Amino acid sequence: MNYPVLELSRFDRIHRTNHIIDACKYPAADDTGTVHTMTHYMTDCLFRLKTMGQEPRYWSFASFNSKRHDKTAIRLNTALVLEYRHSARASVLAELADIGLAHWIVDTESPTENRFAVIFPLANPILNETRSNRYTRLASVLLQQIGVAGAVDGCNAITFLVAPRPTALVQGFAGDILDPETYIKETAELLAEAHAFVNVVAREDEDDEQLFDWGGAG
Repeated sequence: MNYPVLELSRFDRIHRTNHIIDACKYPAADDTGTVHTMTHYMTDCLFRLKTMGQEPRYWSFASFNSKRHDKTAIRLNTALVLEYRHSARASVLAELADIGLAHWIVDTESPTENRFAVIFPLANPILNETRSNRYTRLASVLLQQIGVAGAVDGCNAITFLVAPRPTALVQGFAGDILDPETYIKETAELLAEAHAFVNVVAREDEDDEQLFDWGGAG
């Protein structure tokens, strides 16, 4: 099986805004186990974050044209990330098992609560040069399909960032790899109402362009 190549961009905050520190590309998985996959890379990043403490704090699976975390700089997305409050975990996992899409679960955090991220690798990247709304559409439909309240405000935005907990484990779940174009076409008639599943909380720490909360983006 040919697995898609994903890109993980990592950010740190510099003068109230986030700037990219590094970006690495790896296959989502590998049947032989002989290559360094994205699962291994995420695990390595978390290990260094726990043991060294100076690793970049924020993750995105977007590819950027510049060092700045800005919507206009996003070239493409290789995975889609949704984030939920910890209290929704059991319900979300049960729904994901029924949906049958390949995904990872990674524990995340904000200054006030524990959360978790659901990372869906994409069979083909979402190109954003001309149609950046496709990511938001896809994320909103997935929120509605999962159908569990407790999603973090703004997690369907293309600029969304998550902050993995240093002690987090990367849990992988097999399934069909999400094809953005096919999924969007199949749900074209669906009125996505993502707001029904989002818990709006007070903004905790926003940058000067109001792109995201600490640990997330709006």
